[in-house]
Amino acid sequence: MSSTWDSRFGRNRNLQLVTCFAVDPNRKSMLLNDYKSTDATSELEGRVDVVAFDVLSETSLVGQWEKMDPKPDVIVSRLHKALGSPGEEVHSNTIKKFDELMSTHKSEFDKLNIIPVESQHVLVDRYKMTSYLQRMARVVSLANGGSLKCSTPSWMTFSKSAAFNPADLPPFPIVVKPKSTAIKKMGLVFDVAGLKHFCNSSDCEDYSLEQYIPHSGVVYKIYVIAKHIFVGGRPSLPDIDEPTPSELNNFASEVKGEHVPESQTGGKGYIIFYSDVITRRDGEIGCKRITDPDLSTSCCTETIDTLRLAIELEWNIELFGFDVLVDKNDQTHYVVDCNALPGYKGVPNFLGHMNKLFIRHGIRKGLQE
Repeated sequence: MSSTWDSRFGRNRNLQLVTCFAVDPNRKSMLLNDYKSTDATSELEGRVDVVAFDVLSETSLVGQWEKMDPKPDVIVSRLHKALGSPGEEVHSNTIKKFDELMSTHKSEFDKLNIIPVESQHVLVDRYKMTSYLQRMARVVSLANGGSLKCSTPSWMTFSKSAAFNPADLPPFPIVVKPKSTAIKKMGLVFDVAGLKHFCNSSDCEDYSLEQYIPHSGVVYKIYVIAKHIFVGGRPSLPDIDEPTPSELNNFASEVKGEHVPESQTGGKGYIIFYSDVITRRDGEIGCKRITDPDLSTSCCTETIDTLRLAIELEWNIELFGFDVLVDKNDQTHYVVDCNALPGYKGVPNFLGHMNKLFIRHGIRKGLQE
């Protein structure tokens, strides 16, 4: 097999894949070190070279771009951390460098970048993301004559410094999520006293208040690489019948969180948890292709596939993941999160699928030249 990625355009070199990740450039290891350590990509071995923008370097991104030889064929960017935490110096510096790059090479960058920056801005803002997902879920629920049950939990925006009417809140229990999706500290509250105490003791000003959905303690992680769809189950918040002190202690222990007792809140107490911790607990359900006959979940594959298509078309992305909770009472599918370029944990041969996607985009670029 030729070592070049496509000889039809007179290129006797590998495809040049450039990554731009915030904040740690070592994130490139997902697309670099894994290439070297897996047999899954042997079909395309030697056809893709991975180079990373170093956002922590003293050299500007513009300077790094102009020194690249050959120039990029495909760019994969993920600026979620920097966009979601602009107040931190390291992230604000990354954004400044990236804005400088955009001011001089935006048309070239956007043409090659397969995860649009505009979509990343939406996905880091929970208000915007949830509003879009709410609209998509409504469209999905109308598909096939209204036979698909898809929604988002009842939710509202909330600022801790603003007055509010308790009657306007979603039904308790409420999951309290920071507006920025880059912040992982969250709360499960059972009354107004707990809501106020959690928000006032946290650094964030703005939150999304989301109705808790009883879902048997499993969140379904949907991973998408172009037309390839994979479904896996991860541990989530367990169902809770009555927020007694003993139940909340057990709950906090199970999710590796913290129980703030009623003695501190003047109410029922509440739970602090971290969204990037609870899914790493024991109890993972294997990740399989959505068409795998051995796939055993309570997910409706038609609902998942229709939702996947809606997200892909809305945000023009092909590398993304989204989370679904299946209501244990009526099987409604609630979409609660979406992110670009997830970790693809447990996805078989994900690098092989990515390789083909990158080469397809590189060929498309060649045809447009």
